[in-house]
Amino acid sequence: MKQKYIGLAVIGILLVGLFVFGLAKVSPKSADLNKNIFKMNSSEREKMLADFLKLNNASENVSLAYQFALANTDDVLNNIPCYCGCMESGEHKNNRECFVKGDGSGFDKMGLNCGTCVGTALEVKSMSAKNASLDEIKQTVDRKFKGQES
Repeated sequence: MKQKYIGLAVIGILLVGLFVFGLAKVSPKSADLNKNIFKMNSSEREKMLADFLKLNNASENVSLAYQFALANTDDVLNNIPCYCGCMESGEHKNNRECFVKGDGSGFDKMGLNCGTCVGTALEVKSMSAKNASLDEIKQTVDRKFKGQES
């Protein structure tokens, strides 16, 4: 009878060990998502973003918004407000920070589930592709999104 309990205890310990070591293997991938993205080369940033989007099952539009925010080197999104309420709470300073943390420590999850954030970024992307001025973009964003909360 004791051998049966010892056998069950050993199996339990082995299962706990497998679980703990299994989590240890997953953790570094999650930790990699929080490196400073501003200090990475473009292929590293793109890989990190792809991992983040896959991990969070991002839709096509959400993925496009994150890609634009990451690639937005002319800083237009840094000059565009977000009207979902995140700026009033002090969480973000602009629309880009709904996707990319301002300190470069990774990606912000707000953009994954906020239609206002995503809609704003995609509108800016579309207008930027048409060479609209920053003032034109701001006016359009204000007209379309001001007063909306997700």
